[in-house]
Amino acid sequence: MSEPTYDRLGAVLPGRLAKEKYLRELDQAAVNYKSRKWQLGDLFAYGVDHYEELTPEVLSVRIGMTGEEAQQTIYNVTFVCRHVKRAQRREDLSFSHHAEVASLKPEEQERWLNVAARDSLSCNRFRALIAGKTSEGKQPEATGNGKISGNREPKQPNIAIGEGLTRRLVNRYGSMETALNAVQELVEAHLDGTLPTDARFERLEIAA
Repeated sequence: MSEPTYDRLGAVLPGRLAKEKYLRELDQAAVNYKSRKWQLGDLFAYGVDHYEELTPEVLSVRIGMTGEEAQQTIYNVTFVCRHVKRAQRREDLSFSHHAEVASLKPEEQERWLNVAARDSLSCNRFRALIAGKTSEGKQPEATGNGKISGNREPKQPNIAIGEGLTRRLVNRYGSMETALNAVQELVEAHLDGTLPTDARFERLEIAA
């Protein structure tokens, strides 16, 4: 393979790519990086590994992501791409779901991600489940009916919204619990800078 290829799960890059060609690929991927995190993270990892002078700091400046928060986002995206290989990545789960398992062993990543997909877990519920189970030394177990076995239930999002918006969210998502989880994920994505540029918010009042 002499040319990079891309899909929804990231970038597949040749063993050696000319530096100029690599930088052009990086520039293109960075145009809408928030919806191309897999591709950008794979490119960052490749650049750091193959070009000694291209440090994470240099690359983040190259694509215009300066400042502490922006560079932390790049480090996080690169970490996930380094540690969650293509074999474990799933198109039916968000990048954030994969970030929750990035520090685990590959076989554990696969088991947890299967649970998240099978039980349609929001990222918040998934995070809470992993925190509870791993602290107890237990393996994930899906019941297959949209619920997770075990005694520990994740906390509900602390979000207060108006009555009119409540009806609209329930109509769209089917239940208030599912709606609140969806809203919570949007809020967290907005705060950590990973919200896609084409995402739109409705007016929400976030409880303190």
